[in-house]
Amino acid sequence: MMFYAYRHDPGMTYAEWTATWCIRLSTMITERSSKAIFLACRAACRKDVNVAQFVLPHLVCEVLTSGKRTCIDEVTAELDDILSRTEALEEPGSQSLRARISWTMDEASAVEDFDRLATQTVFAVLDYLTKWMREKQNAMIVALQRQNSRNSSEALAAAKSKDKAYTAVETFVESVSQKRLATASYHCQAYARSLLHWERHISANPEELQSAVFTLQQVCGTLQEQDLVVGFAAARKGEPSEKELIYQHEIAGEYADALACYERSSDKDTVENAKGKVRCYLEMAMPGSAMTHAKGAAAGTDPKAEQQLKKYRYEAAWQLAQWEEVDEKDDGVHAAKDWGVTLAGLLKSVKVRDAATFEKVLASALRAEVGGVTAAAMEQGAYERSYHHIVKLQILDEIKDMVDGVLFKEDELPSAEAVEIMLNAWRDRSRMCIFSPMFQEPVIKVRDLRGSSFL
Repeated sequence: MMFYAYRHDPGMTYAEWTATWCIRLSTMITERSSKAIFLACRAACRKDVNVAQFVLPHLVCEVLTSGKRTCIDEVTAELDDILSRTEALEEPGSQSLRARISWTMDEASAVEDFDRLATQTVFAVLDYLTKWMREKQNAMIVALQRQNSRNSSEALAAAKSKDKAYTAVETFVESVSQKRLATASYHCQAYARSLLHWERHISANPEELQSAVFTLQQVCGTLQEQDLVVGFAAARKGEPSEKELIYQHEIAGEYADALACYERSSDKDTVENAKGKVRCYLEMAMPGSAMTHAKGAAAGTDPKAEQQLKKYRYEAAWQLAQWEEVDEKDDGVHAAKDWGVTLAGLLKSVKVRDAATFEKVLASALRAEVGGVTAAAMEQGAYERSYHHIVKLQILDEIKDMVDGVLFKEDELPSAEAVEIMLNAWRDRSRMCIFSPMFQEPVIKVRDLRGSSFL
């Protein structure tokens, strides 16, 4: 009977899953000395998730090179189960470029965090196996050079085929679909990795290029590679669909043109169309129009559609300082996966001087953003991948500094010195921030609101 560590206990945490899988893999190793080493690590894997993360790729490699066929099939099934769960997550490409990468993006729930962390672990395992194969191949090349082999390519191929360990690992790595890895990477917000796997897949299957053009444009858009988006548009045979044309306008920052496309769309009465219009108004710095349209679109719709539009209405509300539009029942904790709702709730709690709600919402928001940073930190390029989370943490920290140093003080006005210290800190952070409107504009918007509404 196949054992799935991933679905062994629906209530387990990521640390428990990695420990469970490490312990399961250690029982599959047949080579005596290797088994003794990994069995000695079992207690540490249970206690420290970092140890489990380090040991896991080595365990998988050892099972592939020395384990039985049934053990290899179990490892394959485990990876397949993880990728399937990740592919079922909400597609991040359903939002506009700037919203998706930064400020109105739906963040992962606790379950989604687990799925994304598990998928990042799969990537780490595959990266280790690829590195192991490369080092093994380099050792073969050195050995062949010492033997003065004339036809090195044929000799290298023969050496690989004779090495059972290398063949086993290579077969396993090649059995994992590049297209599935690309899709899972995209849902995990590992966009550079997604593009890498898409390139490998298209290179092996060039006939699928046309069907993948829009997906490739979305991946490149999240990487802010506008030239590649335009290049893929030129490579498309035929006219783009309404959705593809809208996306091309959004990636180029042409939100007025995107709005015109939404107005002419054949699906203008759908919730998705209404959300697109509201996003365009917000991107064009027209929160009043965004609020009006969001209210009108939500009127008479089903509760689910109204809930989808609420986050855009809340974002417009806090930009306009219309706090009456933020529902008192939305304390932001249960909706912490949505940055716009959380920020609106947090700022309203500051406005009404509700310290208890402020602390609760702030703690929930911090957990959500730190979770995103943790998932991104498991591979190279972590700083770039997690930068939008880092900027959100900066916004939360600045709000906290303002509350501690200037507001929430009974019968006491803030001193000029305290305000000056805070403003100097803001200026220093602005100088160190990446010089990009995508990252700086949201910080400035919240700062302007804080200055005009609270000080």
